[in-house]
Formats: sequence, structure tokens, C-alpha cells
Amino acid sequence: MVTPVQKHFRKEMQEWNRTGYDFGADSIYHSGKKQRNKRPWWTYSVAGILLFLLMFSTIPNKLYNDYIVNKHDRMFNYLLAHKDYTEKSDYILQGYITQATQNTPWDLGSIQRDRTALHMLLIDSEKLKAPSAFKTHQQAFLEAMEKRLFIITYIEVLAKTNSGYNGELDQHINELNISRQMERDILISIFKSEDIEYTLQPDGTLIYHIKTYYPENSKYKQ
Repeated sequence: MVTPVQKHFRKEMQEWNRTGYDFGADSIYHSGKKQRNKRPWWTYSVAGILLFLLMFSTIPNKLYNDYIVNKHDRMFNYLLAHKDYTEKSDYILQGYITQATQNTPWDLGSIQRDRTALHMLLIDSEKLKAPSAFKTHQQAFLEAMEKRLFIITYIEVLAKTNSGYNGELDQHINELNISRQMERDILISIFKSEDIEYTLQPDGTLIYHIKTYYPENSKYKQ
């Protein structure tokens, strides 16, 4: 049986053990608790850095891809609207040019309605927000739209004066064709500078491939 003195002595020995005094592993006063080996602080730092790099290594690439997709998406919207205005205005004008080459009489009322339609297409074209890379293309595009409006206005004058097809009309048509070629050349140079893949078909069709939220590649025809 342990006496009060022994209890007091053992209590003091255990207190010394807690304060750091080493009685040896085989001592009855040894605490029996295993001391944990402290890991070097730098191992935690390295592990933290590796974890950080693992978590965030994909973020810059994702941000870059999202930036490119958004950028190309704006290009797609601009070119889609440009294609729509170009095709509509060409369709209107081409009918009267065909009539002129065939010496078919013009309908003045029809010409005036279509001139108004071309004027509205020009106004809508001027409202297009072109991406920064397409500013020069937009300028060439608007010049071609203005030339179409000028030609149909000239045809209206010919119709009012009962004048037929003449060489001056040919000159204006040739100038329009030059403007359209300039548009195409500028667009190709933009595709090259923006690293956008494209193919120029024999019929003048430009097929281009861009990163976009739209499911299909776009096809541009001028």
C-alpha cells in the first residue's frame, strides 16, 4: 500500500517530468508519452506551394481561352451582320444592273422603294460595333455600301430621264467591284494578323474557323 509520503514524492517526480526533466524510459516516473518529432517548417511551405500550383495552374489557360472565345465571338457577330447587309444590298442592286445590261425598262416606283431600302441598310451598317481589329474593314465595308446606294440613285436618275445603259454606269459598277475586292483583301489581312484560319475558295468565298460559343464554324461569302 502506497503511503501518503510516497504519493507526495511520486507527484513531485511526475511534476518534474512534465517540466522537462528526463528520468529515462525505464524509470517508474517516466511519463510514457511519446514526444512528437517536429517537422521542419519548410516542408509545410513546399507542400503549400505545390498544392497552390496544382490548384491554380489551369486558371491562366482557362482565362486565356475564355478571352479568345469572347474576342472571336464578337468577330463572329460582326461578320455575320456584315454578311447579311452585304447580301441584301447586293441582291437589291443586282436586279437593276441585270435589267440595264438587257435594256429592260426600269420601274421608277420600284427603284425608289429599293433606294430607300438600301439607304436603311446603310444606316444600320453604320451602327455596327466592329471589334478593334476590324475598324479598317468596317470603313471599307461602309464605302462599298455607299457605292451601292450611289449606283441605285444614279439608276433612278436614268429612269426619270428615260436614259438607257451607258458607259458611266459601267464605271460605277467597276468601282464597286474594286471596293468589294478591297474589303476582301483587308479581311484576309485581319485573319492573318489575328491568327484565324481561313480558306479562299475559287468563287471568292472565304471560309474561316474561329473559337466561338456557336456550335458551327462560320462561312463568310463576299
